[in-house]
Amino acid sequence: NPHPRRIRRGLTSPSENPRPIHGSTVELTNSSGTVTGTYVYNAWGTVTAHTGAATPFQFAGAFTDAETGFLYLIHRYYDPATALFLSVDALVAKTLTAYGYASNNPLNALDPLGWDWNFGSWMGLASAVFGIAGIVADATGVGLPVGLALEGLSVATGIAAAAYDCSNGDAFNCTMDSVGLASGGIGFGARLFDTVAIVSEDTSYALRAVDSGGGAFGISFGLAGTTAGAASLLPSRKSCPHDQ
Repeated sequence: NPHPRRIRRGLTSPSENPRPIHGSTVELTNSSGTVTGTYVYNAWGTVTAHTGAATPFQFAGAFTDAETGFLYLIHRYYDPATALFLSVDALVAKTLTAYGYASNNPLNALDPLGWDWNFGSWMGLASAVFGIAGIVADATGVGLPVGLALEGLSVATGIAAAAYDCSNGDAFNCTMDSVGLASGGIGFGARLFDTVAIVSEDTSYALRAVDSGGGAFGISFGLAGTTAGAASLLPSRKSCPHDQ
């Protein structure tokens, strides 16, 4: 059986944009590594050239229906010939792009789940991950600079998430982000003050308690917003024809 090699390689046709296609299958090889098939795509995912062996996993590694050419992207089907999805984005109230692919920027963005790229959700998740890592670093004694740096990254990404969600009119996630950011910010401020100021041992313990409590509270709100946003989209999942 041919083995797909989803490597980042520039398009070879002079009429195509010479930027790489993210994660697309461009070569198929046999067990000895000999190339048995090749694919070339345009920026939106249409196969513009194909030789040799074939695979259904083509542009961006997505399953491609042989009859229609539509790409299965978990929650929606995408037509690379028109550069449009076949159904409305579940996040259309936020993105204002009902059928567009990858925010109309296929050279720099992907849409592997069939949802418009959501900067706020990614930043909210990153904030929670950095916050958890910071608490773990402090609890395990990895080192004060490491924990403090991770908490700082958590606050920074939390600010980005809140700014995005609030500016896009997402009231729920804006509230979750803002409360989480305030709590995490208080915790980070307490930890920073404990680091740079000369305080008594009792005060230091109190500041660390505020840091841990604020961080945990902030993380819980951040995760609540991210989880709720993801859960609201789960019913839109489509079945993959490859599994039928």
